[in-house]
Amino acid sequence: MTYFNQFKNATRKTKRLLVLFALLFGFSAHAATHVVSAIAVDPSTLDDGDQVVMYHNSTGKFVGCQDGKEVTKDKDSKEITDTDADAKYYVFTIKKNSEGKIALQNGAGYVPQVTGKIDWGVKFSFSWEKSVNNNFSVNNYFNVNYNSTSDVARLYVEYKPFISTYKGYMSRTKSGMSAKQDPDNTAADDADWTFYQYVLDDGTGGYGTAPTKHNQLKAWADNAGYQEVGYIGLGNKNQVLASACVHIENGDIPTIAYRLFGKTSFLSAVSVYARKRDTGQDYTSDKSAYGSFENTFAHIFDYRNPEKNCGAIFLGFTYDVPEQFAPATFTSNVSLDAGEYVIYLVANTKTAEEIGGLGQLPLIGGSRNNFTRVGGVIETVTCGTTTYKINTVNNYSKDGGGRVIVPKFKLLYAPKYEAYKSSEEYSKYYRIPAITRASDGTLVALSDARKNHIHDVSNNIDIVSRRSSDNGKTWSDYIVIFQGSEDGGAGCKYWNGYGDGAVASFSNGTVIATAIHGFGLSGGTSDAASDVVWKVSRDNGKSWSSEFVMNKDLYDGFRGNISPGNICVGKNGHLDGKALVGLRTSTSPNNGYSVSEKMNRIYCMTYDPNTNEWTNVTVSGSGLKFIKDGSASLDETQFVQTGENEYLMSARYFGAGSRKFYRLTFTSATTATVTPVSQSDMNLAGPCNGDLINYTTANQGTYVIHTIPKDWAYDADNARSSLTAYYTKATTSGNLTWTRSLDLFDPFDNTNGGEKKSGIGALDESAQYSSLSMQEDGTIAVLMEAYPYAIRHMDGKRNNNTAANHWGDWVMGQYYINLRIGDIIPGAEQPAPQVIDAPVISPKSSTYDSYKATDRPEITISHQNYVNYPDNYNTTDKKVKTLYEFEYFDADGKRLAKSNISEFTDETKPLTWQDVYTALGYTSDPTLKQNGYSVRVSAYCVSANDAQVISKKDVKIYTFANPVRRIKVVGLPTSGASKTELSTQGSSVGSDEWMTVGLGQEVQLNAPAVYPFSFVGFYYDKSKQVPLSDKLKYTNLSGIANQIKFSMPSKDETPDNYVNESGVDDYGIVIYAVYEVQAGFSTRVNTQYNNGLVGGKYESQYSYWAPKQEATYIDRIVNAKGGDEFEKDLSLPVAPEQDNVFLGGNGTGNAGALTYPQQLTYGLDAYVTLVPDSKAASHLNAIVRVKKGDTYLPNYYVVNSYNQAIYGNIATSPNCAGVFHWYKYVDGELRPVAVGMRSYEVGSNPKQNGARRSVVEGGANGAWYKVDTDIAFEGICTKGEDFNGEVTVEIYLVTNDIVSISQLSNPNNYITKVSHTIVRDEHIATGVEDVNAEKTVAGVIYYNLLGAASDSPFEGVNVVVTTYTDGTKSSKKILK
Repeated sequence: MTYFNQFKNATRKTKRLLVLFALLFGFSAHAATHVVSAIAVDPSTLDDGDQVVMYHNSTGKFVGCQDGKEVTKDKDSKEITDTDADAKYYVFTIKKNSEGKIALQNGAGYVPQVTGKIDWGVKFSFSWEKSVNNNFSVNNYFNVNYNSTSDVARLYVEYKPFISTYKGYMSRTKSGMSAKQDPDNTAADDADWTFYQYVLDDGTGGYGTAPTKHNQLKAWADNAGYQEVGYIGLGNKNQVLASACVHIENGDIPTIAYRLFGKTSFLSAVSVYARKRDTGQDYTSDKSAYGSFENTFAHIFDYRNPEKNCGAIFLGFTYDVPEQFAPATFTSNVSLDAGEYVIYLVANTKTAEEIGGLGQLPLIGGSRNNFTRVGGVIETVTCGTTTYKINTVNNYSKDGGGRVIVPKFKLLYAPKYEAYKSSEEYSKYYRIPAITRASDGTLVALSDARKNHIHDVSNNIDIVSRRSSDNGKTWSDYIVIFQGSEDGGAGCKYWNGYGDGAVASFSNGTVIATAIHGFGLSGGTSDAASDVVWKVSRDNGKSWSSEFVMNKDLYDGFRGNISPGNICVGKNGHLDGKALVGLRTSTSPNNGYSVSEKMNRIYCMTYDPNTNEWTNVTVSGSGLKFIKDGSASLDETQFVQTGENEYLMSARYFGAGSRKFYRLTFTSATTATVTPVSQSDMNLAGPCNGDLINYTTANQGTYVIHTIPKDWAYDADNARSSLTAYYTKATTSGNLTWTRSLDLFDPFDNTNGGEKKSGIGALDESAQYSSLSMQEDGTIAVLMEAYPYAIRHMDGKRNNNTAANHWGDWVMGQYYINLRIGDIIPGAEQPAPQVIDAPVISPKSSTYDSYKATDRPEITISHQNYVNYPDNYNTTDKKVKTLYEFEYFDADGKRLAKSNISEFTDETKPLTWQDVYTALGYTSDPTLKQNGYSVRVSAYCVSANDAQVISKKDVKIYTFANPVRRIKVVGLPTSGASKTELSTQGSSVGSDEWMTVGLGQEVQLNAPAVYPFSFVGFYYDKSKQVPLSDKLKYTNLSGIANQIKFSMPSKDETPDNYVNESGVDDYGIVIYAVYEVQAGFSTRVNTQYNNGLVGGKYESQYSYWAPKQEATYIDRIVNAKGGDEFEKDLSLPVAPEQDNVFLGGNGTGNAGALTYPQQLTYGLDAYVTLVPDSKAASHLNAIVRVKKGDTYLPNYYVVNSYNQAIYGNIATSPNCAGVFHWYKYVDGELRPVAVGMRSYEVGSNPKQNGARRSVVEGGANGAWYKVDTDIAFEGICTKGEDFNGEVTVEIYLVTNDIVSISQLSNPNNYITKVSHTIVRDEHIATGVEDVNAEKTVAGVIYYNLLGAASDSPFEGVNVVVTTYTDGTKSSKKILK
């Protein structure tokens, strides 16, 4: 196991009286009042009277003065505490003069002094003096030149004998203290010192008083440490707290000494990883310098799957989280080879449920910065006999650490690094966030996937989407909505990509996604077209329509696009239910148009989801359909509704202020007046896209919240940074006064905005575009493009592109942060949650045969609010109203008819198809013989007593086509290997579900593997002999092997491969999605019943299972004993099926099956033995449980792997009979280890110690048996119990995602199951032959049922007569 040791026994009072292990310097624990701080400081920033020690870097010595002579201590071996008699020689008190210069005087009264003089030029000398001077030539008040990156301080005096001023530096060589003139300020030098504060110890090892220090680790330095900075969400795994750069000279097992800071009660586990240094330099923070930023830091630690996504080596974990400041050590089991590594200290955060609800996480309060913080520091790394002291370049220890806990913070899209091609990402770059909440509460998050280069279109760009149906807690795999390509010509200038996605959701279940497609915003009339396109989803973002192209005349033939982000949808007034967008155009003409303009334009347009059409808005009463500024170009634009017909428009602006605001007042659905609005207190360094929403609080009215980057990370080159939330009261008139709230990526940025420099906050980060949405739970979702380093990546040649010699745009991922209104606005309260559930419409969305009048859905709408919330609702005076409506669409998505809203107050409402089309205004079925037409049914619940209490909507879509076919996807070996989604417009299903589709209709299939499976391919047959491509023509989406699209084929093109002759109309196409997991195991189950005489010894009955019926695998499991070690590279075949049964054994049942006798004189026990291979021992786990008859016994066992162990309630439940692990480490290498039975004994004489005894009739001590084992199910049947059923021992191979034993009932939640049955043996009465086990056997004779005798058993039933040397005999029946 992994060892974490913690100093945790001292009380708070005791800790104040002890010096804990100050591990950075190797100090021992002694009674003391002061310690040397672990964090380096700038001595010029300390107060007069503060105390420090001086460390000389190049010679590795602490320096002091005794009796006017220099004294030194080695950093790694000496102590400096109050109890040391010589401490006064090394501890210096700072004295500051009026100029801010410092003098240093130790406890013996000595001060270091540098003196300048004229002696054939200017020369400086060093001396120790007893007095403090600041004279012309005698000076011991020093200026300080401090480098915060390296923590190097250079102390110098200024000497001006004539006109020129000379600098004399305090320095040291191996021969002692000296002075020198003007050292090289860029290189390591004899004048380099590091100062540590000497502080009162409060039991924190000096960390409780160490000053806060911002600094970002951007370059490799041996033994450099870093306290990680940024937000982390509840329920996240592997959140980095600290890291350290270590050059391990001799490979060995590492030991890490560390401390945690802050609210460690919010952490559930601590782990350690290592990554090898990558000295490649494919990035830069300066576009003029190729390859100036190392990949080690550019490739961030990806917490989602560190081993797969960023090459991390897992060193170990513990659930025993140390208290704040307590010193702790971790000794890995894994040996690291010699080399350079980054060591990561990471932690798992508890979920909201584990901390007692989200209310237990204090509100941040905007600029009040009421942060809940955690953090840590790595103090030393020891390998073998060498200890590496870590010098941490930043510090947040006394304030609680550098990580700030928020409700949720997740990385949704991360750059795919070339070094880690097996990672879960498929695109090298992601940009342009857009997020919305659909009518069913689902969050839909879009991103550009910029697969080759990071620049805008023209480029090979997809627009992808991920969905969350649980308020951002978990997210689906991405699906491709718009697929770009490299078609169109040589070089990315001509590629046909899609970009700058925007998204809008409507209350009826419609979601639209828009994009720019083709050539981009520059070009001429003869260049390829730039199109504004969109797709429609009518089921809340699950499935998507074909592509629509906007008429370019709507924006007068310029090149343009709809501004990316979350599109505003009107909630009432003239734009009720319609989207309002700003389509910005460039000054370039589109293909085939001859137009020109000096400034960008903003075309205001509305979109009607009922007609699927766009309409211009005439603005300002002038007849113009666009807005423009006369001084500079407007750009990307967002809207928010502030009144019934009033909207606030925020536009990116390339003139003074970088932002323009306008108020639009709509006088009709197509006309609006526009008024410019002044703003204050939003200070921006440059223009950028942003987003805004409104939020109505419970106690402070309605606010507008705006997110926008306010700074640049550097002084030029548009490195947009400091993405900040601003807020102002929502009004319909007047100017805007903004209040700055939080930086959404760097919590410690606190500038007023408009800065262009490094070191603005704790991170020189890139944080640019953002998108906002309200969540179903009343919190706020922010999707933002950001990265902890503002760096560019050289992404290859760009043929025929003006940017051919330019570094790419800033590297970014897409992050999702979830905040409460009280986190952003001090004192603002979230409205009380609405306790009401949405209704459920059945059947599911599907396609029906339009020519078959009987093939129509019988619809039921029902809810459970009366059952779920009896205190809130009843059928008398607290009724729930369910409101529902129908809409009828043609094949192009245009709405043809809409019913009136109907309602009912019962729990359930059945509806015939005639009810549906009658409500739509038809006298007969309008869907008959139509192709691609659809009916959408939507419903929601509302409190009859409070119209403000409204549920989310349920939406179902019923499509009609002819001819139709059925199709489904089945996962092999298990559908649990994937989160499969098979979709066509208006309908989507998961694994093992039939979907009906019209011929020619586009179908999209996404079948991504879930860890630890890997995708193999699609097949047409279950035997995996016929690839799907042999029978079905499909296209891979962007080269993603597991994501395809195709048109539903005819039977001639692709015959049915599933026909159930016993079923009616039970046929269709089955696509087999095949996966593999490179891990295997074998199983054995023993009972206490023995199998007769074997070489003079009775053996326990057993049955076994191995992945192959071959001698090598069988012998290994049959002979395995608990604790047996196997070779480090042991590899077992993958199980041939997901569900398997034992293969053989030595039991008396068929095929050697286990049995129990007719009379359970000794009850029934079962013992399990498992043998993993190395990959299972490393990454997978086992759960063992027993089913007796039809009921599972409550107790179960967990067997854990090293890297991905099961923890939490399932491992700590009282029903968990034991937790074992099937690995061990030998010389730093993982070895698979058998878990299970070690020995079995049986006899008739009572055992005195440790024997399991059974009592025969009459109460005498009789036969006994003793089993030494790990996994024991004793008393499955009690002694003498009357039982005649089947007992099944079930062993499951699982990941650590399992959280409840009940999940094992679903095959999607386990990888492999092996079942061992134990049945009653009708031929054995009592099994009391065991009493003869210790006698010496003289001979054995077998008799068949005809009375024939033999010295070997007959086929079938045998009576076995055993003769012993004492003359006694015994007999029993066996079945061969």
